[in-house]
Amino acid sequence: MWTSLPEKSPLRGGLTRNAAGASVAGRRGNPKAKPRPVAIPLELSEVLSDHIASLPDRSEDGFLFPDAKGGLIRYSNWRRRVWLPALEATGLDSIRPTLGFHNFRRLNVTQLHAHGVGLRILMNRTGHKTARLALEVYAQRDAKADKAAAETIGSYVFGSMSHVSRTDKTPPRQPDGRK
Repeated sequence: MWTSLPEKSPLRGGLTRNAAGASVAGRRGNPKAKPRPVAIPLELSEVLSDHIASLPDRSEDGFLFPDAKGGLIRYSNWRRRVWLPALEATGLDSIRPTLGFHNFRRLNVTQLHAHGVGLRILMNRTGHKTARLALEVYAQRDAKADKAAAETIGSYVFGSMSHVSRTDKTPPRQPDGRK
């Protein structure tokens, strides 16, 4: 189930990055990544709304995920304190090269594309201006999608040849009835 945000929601302006690179709710952000409306699952909307309600600074320019003092989360600290322990706890720490948070972006684009999400929607959700960036850079090879593609073309080709027996090895009879 999907939701649109209430008119007064702090998320209404979108999730963007401020000049320091921190994720924030509101319209101020990196000029390279312009704010854009993106649908989110109802469950995520509820979780984020609860989270925002617990923030001391709920202004448009407040940090969506502040550090303990309400300021900017430093990526290096977050990676060391949160990300790497999470990889270890899930058994993903042995993957090399080490998974980075950006790998979720690639996974997102790959799965959306594999599940038939249109290119324009995919480009809007990721903020890409070109199909090249969305597909060549972010969409990764998907073995299941590759197998499905093989099945699709196989059923098309061999389905249209159903009148041809592929297993009958008996040579055709000559017009005069001889083999």
